[in-house]
Amino acid sequence: MSRRGDRRRGGPDADAAAERCARALGGDVATAVADRVIEYASERTWRTLRRNHSAAGCQEMAELARRILTGFEKIHSLIAHLVDRALVLLGRNGVERMFARELATRIPLPLEDQVRIAARGLQVAGIWLCLSEGIDLLDCACMRSVLMDEGGEFLDQLVSDAVGDWRYLAAGPPQSSAR
Repeated sequence: MSRRGDRRRGGPDADAAAERCARALGGDVATAVADRVIEYASERTWRTLRRNHSAAGCQEMAELARRILTGFEKIHSLIAHLVDRALVLLGRNGVERMFARELATRIPLPLEDQVRIAARGLQVAGIWLCLSEGIDLLDCACMRSVLMDEGGEFLDQLVSDAVGDWRYLAAGPPQSSAR
């Protein structure tokens, strides 16, 4: 079986997503994305990252971004659990507890948006680096991570947003099914 048909790499959806990413980040857009990166990271750091980047490095970036994103889900779950336990101690039951748990799960935490944007910036930079170095985007861990966890529509939006102000990078769908 050819590598492009290998299901471990994502199959036809991944093929189409990789082609869309390559088109979206090609040409003058590639320069615009690189310019955006150095608005938020020093030129020296960006040069070092570019020099040291590899498919293995992209895997590390993808894992870090995913840990950041799932970390907030765990924090929200912990807060919801603590709120629930406090309400039990106060003798509250039923719908009040359910409502309080949902609030605790959904209300953004301090700095959550900024940290999510940093995680998305890691993913965008990883995709851009793989593309700029000629690494097949099907081997790009950052692209695969976004595609598998958030879907092709979100991946398209993230890549499209990469040329704009990164303070507005798509935050992504809620990390928890409860959210």
